[in-house]
Amino acid sequence: MTLRRLREQAGLTQEQLAHAAGLSPRAVRALERSERRQPYRHTVEALAKALSLTSMERTELLAAVPTRSVRHELPVAPTRLIGRGAELRAIVDSFGASRTRLVTLTGPGGAGKTRLALDAAQELAPYLRDGAVFVSLAELREPALVLPAIAHSLGLREGGTRPLREVLHDYLAHRQMLIVLDNLEHLLPAAAALASLLASAPRLGVLATSRSPLRIRGEQVHPVLPLDLGAAVELFAERTRQSATDLSAAEMPVVAEICRRLDGLPLAIELAAARMRVLPASALLARLEQTLADAGEGARDLPERQQSLRDTLDWSHKLLGPAEQTMFRRLGIFSGGWTLEAAAAVAQMDDATTLTLHERLLGSSLINREADDGGVRFSVLGTIRSYAREKLEASGEMHDVESCHTLYYQDLALVGMTDLYGPAQPRWLEQLEREHDNLRAALRRMLDREQFDELADMCVALYLFWLIRDHFVEGEGWANKALEHDHGSLGAGASAKLLLVGAGTLYARGRYDEAAVKYDRAAKLARGSGDSQILAWVILMRGYIAVWQGHPEGAGALLDEAGSLGRQLEDKFVLAHVCVVRAQAAIALGQVIEGDRILTEGLVGDPEIDPWTMAVKLTINGFAAVLLGDYSRAEQLLQDSATILGQLQNTSVLLWVLTLLALTSVERSAPQRAARLLGATEAVVERTGASIPPIFDQLSARGYARTLDRLGPDAFGEFREQGRQLPLHVVATQP
Repeated sequence: MTLRRLREQAGLTQEQLAHAAGLSPRAVRALERSERRQPYRHTVEALAKALSLTSMERTELLAAVPTRSVRHELPVAPTRLIGRGAELRAIVDSFGASRTRLVTLTGPGGAGKTRLALDAAQELAPYLRDGAVFVSLAELREPALVLPAIAHSLGLREGGTRPLREVLHDYLAHRQMLIVLDNLEHLLPAAAALASLLASAPRLGVLATSRSPLRIRGEQVHPVLPLDLGAAVELFAERTRQSATDLSAAEMPVVAEICRRLDGLPLAIELAAARMRVLPASALLARLEQTLADAGEGARDLPERQQSLRDTLDWSHKLLGPAEQTMFRRLGIFSGGWTLEAAAAVAQMDDATTLTLHERLLGSSLINREADDGGVRFSVLGTIRSYAREKLEASGEMHDVESCHTLYYQDLALVGMTDLYGPAQPRWLEQLEREHDNLRAALRRMLDREQFDELADMCVALYLFWLIRDHFVEGEGWANKALEHDHGSLGAGASAKLLLVGAGTLYARGRYDEAAVKYDRAAKLARGSGDSQILAWVILMRGYIAVWQGHPEGAGALLDEAGSLGRQLEDKFVLAHVCVVRAQAAIALGQVIEGDRILTEGLVGDPEIDPWTMAVKLTINGFAAVLLGDYSRAEQLLQDSATILGQLQNTSVLLWVLTLLALTSVERSAPQRAARLLGATEAVVERTGASIPPIFDQLSARGYARTLDRLGPDAFGEFREQGRQLPLHVVATQP
């Protein structure tokens, strides 16, 4: 009603306002009627500008027309959906008119469940205040990782003492959104957790794809059936055209017969169409018929549609040469994609052969090429990967290829450890993130094979990656599983490493008492095994804990020992952090000038210091400058830290930085920015359960009070809400 009153007050029709604001008349009508569709903030700003509103009227409009919260990008399909209009409408109606909150699309592999779910999500997202998010579960093997996967897709990170499950429930409790869970069939024990999630979030919808129903209350199952013949032929023809091959009218009856033989399964049709680059339709049909005849009765106990897909995969496989078949089945070992270098190492082929075989497999549409900032990567659909793994198992090569895969990713983590603790850290973090699924697979295999020494080494190599990227539960989980699975074969050195990793993830979440217990056990074992490197890290972290727990006077002896070990090892990472903790201890003891001096004089211009360490140093240095009242210098130090942490995609420490930046902003006459920063930190605390360290509490409260006083309740609320809607790295860089 507010928008309508302001429009009529300005003497404009809906069409005139729409034209002036660059919107459609339909959009203006929808907003005036208070329908569910919610605009982005820039839409409301455009309306305010078109109406020439006063400052007070603009504030009134912003309050009356709630804008969308942060939206999550859904994957965009490169081709149009064919032959699924009725199913698409039925799914959308289930969430709309029927008010169903859990819909599961079932059907065999290759039926097109994922594609249909994505299109349904695209249709529904504009009508949901918080949009829709897509969560791929194909590479997960642990049902317990389903909720963390959802949380990470929502941008939530592990932090603080609250369990991630609780953080996720609280985050979704009042949100109106759709979560698409793709490939859930191998994780069905997670159904109970999903039911609990739905029960705690009354406006949440879940659209799952699975070969089997979840069998929980309120579930509506939509079987995804084969395409009818007309749609199947249309799909075949379109995919053929996309490969620059035109079908003649004479070939269309043959194409129809091919589609009939393939039972209308989209994946089977797409694989067959890919072969039209080299075979005419008649030859393609003849080869397919021969494959069906050769199949005999081997798989006839499978449902008919699964037989059709398997026959197509068998047929595509038989068209490959021996070397291509070998490469194809060995690629089935990868999780979440691979590089050419990884393929060559795991398949045990030279680089030139690996490249040639990838080109041929791409031409057969059995693998996909993906480009990202790290270079070219390859992937395979889950259904095809399962088939490749079957062939790998049947070949008798599974154990050897698994070992090659494990060794490659173990070496990747260990060799990259030097870069992870140096100036190349950002690039290495990105590579580890891309390979996270493969790293998980290698760790799981080590655990299953009770290769505890290797697993401990790999956990230590990934330790800093897990901490910086806020994968706390991940790191703690692998360390704890290894310690729990041990039946006496785990040595003191490996145990010390696993305890270090487990304690580090507890420390990062503020669980200092629990972390201290594990660090003390690790220190005893490291001394016994003579592992000076692990001992140096453990003693350093005990120094950090002493300061955070309010016992800075106890940190001195710990830092002396850590520093001595660091010098013996020539470990710049340990020595740099000893410098930071000494400064923190001095600040905590009231010696702020001394702490500031230690940080200002230390780590200056050292090109070998990693960005993470530099960001931590800048943060504590900025903290000291705030205490000294030097807000201009504090702002620069903290802004530099925020920039680094944004590049590293860290949340936990960036939260501290924004808390301090809020105070420097209001003290430097920028209360609007201070309110946005406070809003952003509040939102992160809600999403992650993270907490601000106690030493920052007083400054945080002071910044809040001064900002509120400078702006007044209404303006403070408006700018704080703006900050809540922005990602941390964005709000940190805004003036």
